Amino acid sequence: MRRKLATIVVLGAVLACARGGDIESEPGPVYLLTVENPMAHAMDVWYDDGEETAELGRIEPGAIREFVIAGPARPEIDVVARDDGRTHTVTRAAQLTRGANRVVLTP
Repeated sequence: MRRKLATIVVLGAVLACARGGDIESEPGPVYLLTVENPMAHAMDVWYDDGEETAELGRIEPGAIREFVIAGPARPEIDVVARDDGRTHTVTRAAQLTRGANRVVLTP
């Protein structure tokens, strides 16, 4: 009886796990984007791949940051940066390739 009960419990656990979430494939190619902010104020950065925009992060004045972009709709993106006061907005086109991708936020 105990053996039968243990089998039922294990079988129930296996079936519960089998009903878990969907398995998704990889999001597509992954790119490394280096963004340089030579300006005297911090900038919030995002990118637009033609289908959606995605926030990358904040770059302090005079800093360089690397961001990972996974599975963009296309490799041609616009990198957009804006300061806190919304007085400076910079848009740069970028062609993502495997390897070095660099954008400089010059006004």
